[in-house]
Amino acid sequence: MTYAINHNIELTAGLRWDHESKNIDLNEYDFFGGAVVGGTQNVQVRSETFQELLPRVSFSFRLFEDVMAYVTVAEGYKSGGFHNSLHDPADAVYDSEHSWNHEIGLKTKWPEKNLTMNAAAFYIHSHDKQVVQFLPPNGTLIRNAGKSQSTGAEMEMVYTPIPGLRITAGLEMVN
Repeated sequence: MTYAINHNIELTAGLRWDHESKNIDLNEYDFFGGAVVGGTQNVQVRSETFQELLPRVSFSFRLFEDVMAYVTVAEGYKSGGFHNSLHDPADAVYDSEHSWNHEIGLKTKWPEKNLTMNAAAFYIHSHDKQVVQFLPPNGTLIRNAGKSQSTGAEMEMVYTPIPGLRITAGLEMVN
């Protein structure tokens, strides 16, 4: 929902609801010479529901006709899950990842020069960060690693000197 505070300032707010249901029914079979020997062993049966309400708020300021500055704060989320193989029963499930994303930026459009230039800086604070760990010889495992922070900036430019020809450039730095 966007509300025009005045001719040059807008407030945008929104909520997103994420709902995921995940199930796993993992069975193990013993093979010998390409044939199943013995019975199956039910290793893991689980069902989880992950849900989250995610807010987002943004202010935009029209500085000039073709120049807008903005500030955005939003919550991010990645649902948890299960592993389809077990090395350690403690690793059977991993938790959801949550983040708060902060961004400030500038968007410009120069129609008389066929030029668009945008710039932004961001800060992301995550907790229960999901990381992929590689396991020898060729497996992977997702674990929650605690807290993390990410900062960065990006710039992009699009120039259209003649119809049908578009030149783009971008630069991104992430820490």
